[in-house]
Amino acid sequence: MSDEFNALVHQGTWELVPPNAHQHVISCKWVFRVKRNKEGRVERFKARLVAKGFHQRLDFDYFNTFRPIIKPVTIRVVLSLAITQKWSIRQLDVNNAFLHGKLEEDLFMAQPPGFIDASLPLHVCRLRKSIYGLKQAPRTWFQELKSFLLSYGNPQLIDSLIQLISNTFSIKDLGYLTYFLGVNAIFTPAGLFLSQAQYIRDLLDKFGMAEAKPVSSLMATTPFQLHQGLKLSDPSPYRRLVGSLQYLNLTRPDITFAVNRLSQFLHAPSDVHMQAAKCVLRYLKGSIFHGLLLHRQPLSPFHAFSDSDWAGDKYTLQSTTGYIVFLGSNPISWKACKQKTVARSSTEVEYRALATVSSKVMWVCHLLRELGHPVSSPPAVYCDNVGATHLSSNPVMHTRMKHIAIDLHFVHELVDRKLLRLHLAGHVMETLPVNTAHESGS
Repeated sequence: MSDEFNALVHQGTWELVPPNAHQHVISCKWVFRVKRNKEGRVERFKARLVAKGFHQRLDFDYFNTFRPIIKPVTIRVVLSLAITQKWSIRQLDVNNAFLHGKLEEDLFMAQPPGFIDASLPLHVCRLRKSIYGLKQAPRTWFQELKSFLLSYGNPQLIDSLIQLISNTFSIKDLGYLTYFLGVNAIFTPAGLFLSQAQYIRDLLDKFGMAEAKPVSSLMATTPFQLHQGLKLSDPSPYRRLVGSLQYLNLTRPDITFAVNRLSQFLHAPSDVHMQAAKCVLRYLKGSIFHGLLLHRQPLSPFHAFSDSDWAGDKYTLQSTTGYIVFLGSNPISWKACKQKTVARSSTEVEYRALATVSSKVMWVCHLLRELGHPVSSPPAVYCDNVGATHLSSNPVMHTRMKHIAIDLHFVHELVDRKLLRLHLAGHVMETLPVNTAHESGS
């Protein structure tokens, strides 16, 4: 606590001022956390002073909020480029990052518990810089500097840049990449292996499944529905478990479809849904060291696969879209999601899936261009529906397709401008980790 308080004082985070009736003073509290290293061992205990931002008033205490978070696909693209180009990868952490943001608003906070100035006990803190817990804190820090993972081809440039940053900000040089965001990064002759083994162990312990018997498959072949089983009196454990599984999807595309199914019952889970979620934990226990290997190979061809199950949900008759995008042999983006509307034909549902994956592919193309590695040829997208592939090249507009006109014209324009190539895929779709037919039987 003393280290955190001293850092706040050193940064000039606030100044003590007399209270008056016009001030809206928000309170604060200490939050404690155990920091662990990549092996899961306790590294240190962390205390952080957090403002109770939920007491802030819009248009008085804050005006704009924005929390930039790096996309998992961006991480995988950058790492794929780095290992292929043999770039040096270093990781930095800015100490007390949010404390560097400068506030534009007049904000007042109570003095920290346990550190009240004995000579000015009634004074309040007029915040000059941002502090954790404020609604605008992420945005103010983003304006100062992005927390970043550096990848450059010249190690000397990295050292120079680190020195330049350290002259302005207090930073912690974490060295070469071995562990980030709960993910272990292991360099091998084949490439870079990413896994979350310790995260899985923590999940098993947290939900009392450390001694559970492993299983080799994710979920039962019979799909479960909303009104199955007895409603849980307290849905919080189920929601926490599914939320934790969603983060595990960072390196485990094989659980994507199962987690998507479980996420559909967050508002009213039953004991049947909880058992299915625990089945995923048992599957993870048997595959705890599985992960994602980013190969040290050319990042071409750039291609993607999409698939859908038509009316796979027997209760709502909605369909599920699944796709996976590859840079060479490296999977960089994948998703399984329920379509928002009921489709009237298999062609319609597959075409909506094509529009979804095409949008993601174009986004990755823009990202690669910004990183200085534009694609040399149009990416290829594969689907297993003849009608959908024909529509992409020959957009026949009739009454059965008018309601998907936006998706139809979007994909056709990409194909017509030779920004995308569509191909018919066969049995290879069944082997994809996000395949939507695992439990729907379609």
